[in-house]
Amino acid sequence: MFTGEYSHSVDAKGRIVLPAKFREELGESFYITKGNVTGKENRMVRVYPVDSWTEYAQKLAAIPESDRIASKYARSILSGAVLCEPDKNGRIPIPENLRKFASIEKEVVSIGQFNKIEIWDKTKWDTYNDDDFDEAELNESLAKYGL
Repeated sequence: MFTGEYSHSVDAKGRIVLPAKFREELGESFYITKGNVTGKENRMVRVYPVDSWTEYAQKLAAIPESDRIASKYARSILSGAVLCEPDKNGRIPIPENLRKFASIEKEVVSIGQFNKIEIWDKTKWDTYNDDDFDEAELNESLAKYGL
């Protein structure tokens, strides 16, 4: 299970060093792809262990092309996916197209999200976290999920 928040710098080759805890759980290879395609202000990159990615990708692949909106989403996520491996120094590459998608330049934050990791541009992450929750709306929303 992925949890926690960590800050990193992107090197000149577009790589970051994920925490050892994350690398151990990811294993020798993993998938990296687009995250949150619905709004440019909250775009990030998602990293999935192979098993989690396979399960998710199979669900995406089962979406019929007749469902225009869902199939467009699936096409965007699947076309952005890349199988990656950390190098011997534990650095993981973030492909240029994904860095551009998520506006990732120099400083990033990686966050654990149970079965996946999200990598955010630090400025976007800080802005995202500046929004306060409306307590009544939050309670109503969480109650739907038994929380």
